[in-house]
Amino acid sequence: TLNDTFTQADINSGSVDYLHNGSPAPATDNFEFEVADGGEGGVMPLTGSFAVSVVPISPPEAVD
Repeated sequence: TLNDTFTQADINSGSVDYLHNGSPAPATDNFEFEVADGGEGGVMPLTGSFAVSVVPISPPEAVD
């Protein structure tokens, strides 16, 4: 969700998902992020961008 937050524990438990919007592949996407540890000692958050490449997967073949 836009402007949502999650923790490292959320990542470790598999609670963070990326949902492709269904546009034709090959497709790319990205999102901006900020990493913070609570600001102890005046440490500023780090920011960056994460690139996503969407690779199509063929549907499984029908089994008779």
